Amino acid sequence: MGFIIYSVLIVFGFLTLRVIQPYTTIQLKDLYIGWGFKIFASAIFILIFSFYYSNGTIYGDAGNFLNDSLFLNEFAKTAPLEYLKLLIGFDIDESYFQSPPLSNTNIWSYGENGDLMNDNRLIIRINSIIHFISFQNVYVHGLILSFLGLVGLIGIHQSFISLIKNPQLFYYIILLFPPVLFWGSGITKEALLLFGLGLYFSGLVAVLKKKNLSSIVLLLIGTAILLLNKPYVGLIVIAMSSFLFLGKYFGFNKALRLAIPLILVLVTYSLTIAPQPINLLEKISYKQRDLTNMGKGGVFFINDSAFCAFDYKYLDHFERQDEAKIKVLEDCEGEYKLFGESNFYPFKIKSDQRLYDLYLIQPPSTSFIETPLINYNRWAMVTSLPTVFLNTMVRPFPWDNGSNFKHVSFLCNIMLVGLLVFSLTNKRKLSNSEKFYNRFFIYTAIVIFIIIGWTTPILGAIVRYKMAAELLLIIGCFIPLKELNYEKK
Repeated sequence: MGFIIYSVLIVFGFLTLRVIQPYTTIQLKDLYIGWGFKIFASAIFILIFSFYYSNGTIYGDAGNFLNDSLFLNEFAKTAPLEYLKLLIGFDIDESYFQSPPLSNTNIWSYGENGDLMNDNRLIIRINSIIHFISFQNVYVHGLILSFLGLVGLIGIHQSFISLIKNPQLFYYIILLFPPVLFWGSGITKEALLLFGLGLYFSGLVAVLKKKNLSSIVLLLIGTAILLLNKPYVGLIVIAMSSFLFLGKYFGFNKALRLAIPLILVLVTYSLTIAPQPINLLEKISYKQRDLTNMGKGGVFFINDSAFCAFDYKYLDHFERQDEAKIKVLEDCEGEYKLFGESNFYPFKIKSDQRLYDLYLIQPPSTSFIETPLINYNRWAMVTSLPTVFLNTMVRPFPWDNGSNFKHVSFLCNIMLVGLLVFSLTNKRKLSNSEKFYNRFFIYTAIVIFIIIGWTTPILGAIVRYKMAAELLLIIGCFIPLKELNYEKK
């Protein structure tokens, strides 16, 4: 039954694109080709994470999203009203998470950590809805999310087409650039990120041109998706958008454009001395520590008040009871972090019969790299920048540790550098407003690259996380690119 639904959805996708096409400048055949590539990429994503990284069961975040969403879907069948509250995050009775099926969720509870860098709940909620029609067919989930990603790319294309002299080439580059195509077609937050960016930019450009209710609604929906799906990308994009409003107000003044880097430095410094809830130094230091723990591997679980982490070498000190519970067999040294706080503290846990909520058992990452520790040191943020740019914009090198896909990632980095050089050597004269938009995309991409480099010591994760920055950099490269011969009428 699941594959019947899958086939129906493919046809529905083609019909939907036929309805969308009159509102775009993209030809219908190009939309159809785009949908074909997204269908293919979605299937490849699932096959790789099911059979290359696993033994038939989809692996990693995608598997966690699907498993937790299935438990939410089962909850909907027994408590539909409470499920609706869960979907919108309103007045949730936490007692439901003390018993099955919600007690079986694995990563839903991570949203309680107040982590502004990431959250899993939106994509879990969306997958729980898809479960109503998927019959647990993983390809249906991938197909729907990949279509949302395609809609997002169409929205991005239409938003900035007036700034770009090579619209068809632009469409195919943002569609087929491997990280955007692969991660934006899978069961990860990147597909939703593309959808959110498409809605956000469509609303933003419309509001900048002329305020109306529909553009404001579109902007607000896009904002909500960005902040609920990948908050760090959303916050950066939204904050950087203020320069476009300032530029519009001041007539895209050259002095303001040149002052943007200085303003960014001053704002960044201010955030490092800001109060705890928004202190950038504390957020980055905590996230780097968190991902370092993940990269080195370990046993992670949650007790009544804290997130607990133990070195992977102590795996035999624990016993997994089921998919969601774990028991301590031998005394073990580890670290804990109280909910709502950033710092980890050493402690020793004693063996007992108590069952703890398992978050993750993670073997050491094969692509873990040693990076300069920020460790709440403001100057360390500055001195680490060369390593940050090396890790996010150049690596992985072919000789780095990791799977064979590192070679694809390295080639993608070369392609991106090639596009940048091609844009610089084939640039046209830009108006002040075009220069403003160009700087907006370049600076926004750089800020995202820096945040990822500061926090992430795992090359495999960097490759995925930086997709948004790569997409923005591509847009920035296309704005100054002169019209190419094949595009001329």
